[in-house]
Amino acid sequence: MIRDDGSYPDSLLNESRELVRRALLSEEEFEAVATELNRDADLTKIALVVLQLSFESKRLVEELLNRLDLPTLVERLDAEENIEVIRRFFSYVGQATGETVSSWVPGWLAESMNKDVLVEKLSKAALEGMEPVYFLESVGSVNSIVARELALKMSWEPLIGRLSDSEDLTLLALCLRCLLGIDPLLIEEFLKKVDVEKFTRVVEKEREPRKLEDILLCVFAIRKEGVAYDFVWSVIKAAASNLAGRELKDMKLFLTRMGGNEVIRVFVQNRIENRKEIISVLLECIGSEKLALKVNGEANRFLVESFLRKIVRVNPILAVELKEKVSRKYKKYLEDLLNSTETYY
Repeated sequence: MIRDDGSYPDSLLNESRELVRRALLSEEEFEAVATELNRDADLTKIALVVLQLSFESKRLVEELLNRLDLPTLVERLDAEENIEVIRRFFSYVGQATGETVSSWVPGWLAESMNKDVLVEKLSKAALEGMEPVYFLESVGSVNSIVARELALKMSWEPLIGRLSDSEDLTLLALCLRCLLGIDPLLIEEFLKKVDVEKFTRVVEKEREPRKLEDILLCVFAIRKEGVAYDFVWSVIKAAASNLAGRELKDMKLFLTRMGGNEVIRVFVQNRIENRKEIISVLLECIGSEKLALKVNGEANRFLVESFLRKIVRVNPILAVELKEKVSRKYKKYLEDLLNSTETYY
């Protein structure tokens, strides 16, 4: 029911839309739709109908789930060989039932499945090139206990091999974010299988801003959980070394990208992350000596002053230290900034 490119056949999409339209017409039609879904027990069709119906009425989603034959759905989930069908089922139904009284349904379905069989399917899919973290993330969104059990039982070797070959920081960040959402302690077990020193070197040399941003957001989220201390700080220091090796304009450009408006707080796996803190820690790791060299060696005064304003905003203590190491014209500028009660942008 899923094409090779990941899309659905038009016929299936049209059929699911028609079922939703009928379900909204009357109680009789709603009952007929529920009966049809139970008769076919098609996981993809049910997931699409439930998700689309949730955009119209959460109440009807609850009523529909109350009418579905859940034991039969468990049997269909156990029998389904396509791991992507199962993943999307939990993802769609989980989205549709989130924060409703029916949110227990996808979690119960996940708990009721044969986990040993599921681990075999997951390991097989990983060997065929699928990234198992996407599946764990979807299951974890409805039942973190089941996701943790799967993560502990499945084989990580194929994924670790692809990580090592590709040196892809975005994929590493994806794996870590997924495990963070399930159980932060799983991160330490995962990192035992990864060549951390190799990825630290990759961070130090990475030139693509998006990849560097991905891994930094991830490690700062891990940092708040108090796990994988050595890994977290090795990545942060490597990123600081990366930035220290760039021209001042490139360093400022990345920090601006990283923070945007520094008072913005963004959600990372349901955790609030303060971007201002991230920039402050990176600047602290670069150190006042290297920052002073950048400032004193830059001819563009407008760029330097803009950069100094950023430092004062995010880390005034570092700015005080830096004041003693920059040239006279910037020393006076920093003094004025630090003595001012205004917010500079």
